Amino acid sequence: MIYDLYTNEYTEYSKEDCHPYGQVEFQEKFYLGPTYYFYKTNGIIKDLISNKELDQEVIECLIEKETEIKEIFLQSKNVEKNQPNTRSTNYVPDAYYFENDTTFYGTNGYPYAESCSYVAVGILLSYYDTFLNDNIINDYYDRGYSEVFSDYYSLDTSSYDISPGIDDDFHSYLINLGRGAGYTAYNECVLDYFQIDNFVEDYFDDLYNISVSVTTASYLYVNKTKFCKDAIDAGYPLIVGIYDFDELIDGHSVVVYGYENNDIIAHFGWNGYCHSAINPYYYAVAHYFDISASHVHSDNYTCQIGSGSNKCSGSMCPCGRKLITHTSASYNSLNNTSHSVYCSKCDYVGLEQHTYVYSGGNQVCSKCGHINGTKHLLFLIPQE
Repeated sequence: MIYDLYTNEYTEYSKEDCHPYGQVEFQEKFYLGPTYYFYKTNGIIKDLISNKELDQEVIECLIEKETEIKEIFLQSKNVEKNQPNTRSTNYVPDAYYFENDTTFYGTNGYPYAESCSYVAVGILLSYYDTFLNDNIINDYYDRGYSEVFSDYYSLDTSSYDISPGIDDDFHSYLINLGRGAGYTAYNECVLDYFQIDNFVEDYFDDLYNISVSVTTASYLYVNKTKFCKDAIDAGYPLIVGIYDFDELIDGHSVVVYGYENNDIIAHFGWNGYCHSAINPYYYAVAHYFDISASHVHSDNYTCQIGSGSNKCSGSMCPCGRKLITHTSASYNSLNNTSHSVYCSKCDYVGLEQHTYVYSGGNQVCSKCGHINGTKHLLFLIPQE
């Protein structure tokens, strides 16, 4: 938790993630906003993330920008004072995906230095690929995650410790798309957060029967809190650019998926910072994406069910559709259309349609052995 004595507000905090200054508790600390963490040791000022020493030019820039940030804060408060917003807490649908997205996203570091905008785009696309339409990302790039459940009826995507997603193969693919389209220079990985909207529109132009409409706001003259809350209340996560400090210190792109009071909840694109709250007056630009697509089931959440060996296995879509291979199933024919199923390994009970194959001139169900056309005897229970 970081408290700003100038604004008398909490500027950044997290209930789950690590404190950025946790390793420098007894040294002099300097904070200019999310990702701008500095500390002083033995008379030298260093960047907390890179651990690099700051030269005098950068230090002078930081001093100048600190004044600018205070002015931005005052402008934001004046705008918001005339547009009060009292909404307390809300998250986009299935926000647990972002909270648990601790592993499967691109690397914002060597060999993809300064690629945070592409990381943010990858996280957002993977969210929609998992919950809306599985064709948004080619299955080749999907990275599923499997957990073990006790029985069929305990399957629940929200109970996973880690969300499925993408890895550096897709991250590299996005960067190469940006280079080819001229958004990113050759041998670099930077995507300006003011160009994220155009890049995402280009990406969707290559998808079949899927389109996107992007809403973008620069934050100089708008109510930052209201813009974020309006998008979240409508069910849209956002990609937000945090202020950069000229060319000396880069900005950062994050995925925003909720709010608590006037703090915005963001995934920073780093493990350990998947549920961080930051004050929106640090934001420079924001984009949210209205994707038009029919629902296509995803199989990114994979699972095993039961104990011991020979577990049942399969996948489930967050919408509730499950594809499970039952390893200890028994079948009982009910009629020429369907049979009942019971699996002693995962406790599944259900009805299935016959899967007929030709055998000996007859249509025979490959699972229960029912011969199509066979009459079933109905046993009536006498009434007393």
